[in-house]
Parts: sequence; C-alpha cells; structure tokens
Amino acid sequence: LGFAPPTAGDIIVDFFAGSGTTGEAVEELVREDGIPRQFILVQLPEQLAYDHAARTLNCTTIADVCRERLKRAFERSKSRTGFKSFILAPEV
Repeated sequence: LGFAPPTAGDIIVDFFAGSGTTGEAVEELVREDGIPRQFILVQLPEQLAYDHAARTLNCTTIADVCRERLKRAFERSKSRTGFKSFILAPEV
C-alpha cells in the first residue's frame, strides 16, 4: 500500500494532537507546494506539570500548547488563513 499524491481539499486528521506538530506541518506543506489542505486536530485538555516551561506562556493544558503553537506558526507564515479552536464542555 502506498500513499496517494496530495490533492486540493485533503483533510488531515490527528486525534492525538499533542503540541500541534501535525497542524504546523500541514501549514508548512501548503506554503511549500501551494496545494490547499485542511486539518483537524483533537487533544484532550490534559494538565501540564506545574513546572512546565509552557506555563510561562499562560498554557495550563496540552491543548493550550497546541493552540499557542498554531497561532505562532500562522503568524510566521503570514498566511491569510487561520484556524478555529473549539473547547468541549460537559453536558449540563
């Protein structure tokens, strides 16, 4: 089995997004080859250790780190596009 060549409109999904490496890589690929792609990243709001370096950036969860990384990646690329972030709340 091989991978199909990238086509416009591809959607890359990462259910263990961590710090957002996949999202940053997709944005970089779009800049390099001009083929538009989208991504969906999912990360549970796992708490960071109290001495984690990302806490200096007001991040308290791994999901916060992911959002911060993507913000910075899109700012560096000066892309006209961006991303949306959703936080799920418990059912009430």
